[in-house]
Amino acid sequence: MSARQAAIRLRRAAFDLEPFAVAHGPLTDRIWRRAVDRTEITKLQDYLRRKFGNDTIKLQPNMRRKEMVEVMIGDEQIGTLYKDVDEGETSYTVTISILDIDLEEG
Repeated sequence: MSARQAAIRLRRAAFDLEPFAVAHGPLTDRIWRRAVDRTEITKLQDYLRRKFGNDTIKLQPNMRRKEMVEVMIGDEQIGTLYKDVDEGETSYTVTISILDIDLEEG
């Protein structure tokens, strides 16, 4: 069985996990992305607001992808947030996208 076929089989078998796993090394060493619940979203939103001193930061769950949360400032989506669980440890990854056209608005 190829690595791709194994990943597809895992995708279909995982019922409470994100439909795909981010592979790091061999197939047995994986970080699973799980759905972020509302309690976590509230705690993360409060943390980000305190950390950046900005009360307009808002986290919104993505309705189609339960493992993804949209990071908003006001009405503008600036990035995404994912929950990663690896060997029983939980971490959150925020990715902020900046378009080159936005840099010219300054």
